[in-house]
Amino acid sequence: MNLPALVGTGSVLYGLNMEGVQLQGAQLARADLRCANLKNADLRGANLVGAKLNRADLSGANLQPLQLEDSRLLPADLTGATLRYASLDGALLKLAQFTNADLSYANLLDIDTDRTDFSGAVLTGAVITHTAFRNVRFDKATGVSLIAR
Repeated sequence: MNLPALVGTGSVLYGLNMEGVQLQGAQLARADLRCANLKNADLRGANLVGAKLNRADLSGANLQPLQLEDSRLLPADLTGATLRYASLDGALLKLAQFTNADLSYANLLDIDTDRTDFSGAVLTGAVITHTAFRNVRFDKATGVSLIAR
C-alpha cells in the first residue's frame, strides 16, 4: 500500500496491520499506533512526535530521519529497524527492543530506559547523554559511546 505524505495527526490506528506500507513523510504526530503492525514499513521522514507506540511492531521498518521527542515507545519492537539520525529525545524506551537496529548518529538525549535491549545495534556516532541505564542490554552492539554526567 502506498500512502506517502498521509496526514494522520492525532489519528487512532490502534492494532492496524500496516506491514510494508509506504508512509514516507507521513504526519502522525500524537497518533495512537499502539499494537500496530508496521513491520518493514517505510516511514522515512515521518513525524511521530508524541505518538503512542506501545507494543507496536516496527521490526525492519525504515525510519530515517525520524523525530520522536517525548514519544511513547514502550515496549515497541524495533528489531532491525533503520533509525539513522533519528531524534529520540526524551522518549520512553522501557522494554523497547532495538535488537540489530541501526541507530547510527541518532540523538538519544535524556531517554528513559528500563530493560531496553540494544543487543547487536549499530550505535556509531550516536549521542547518548543524560540517560540512566537500568537493566539495559548492549550485547554485541557496535559504536557505543556513552558520556557519563
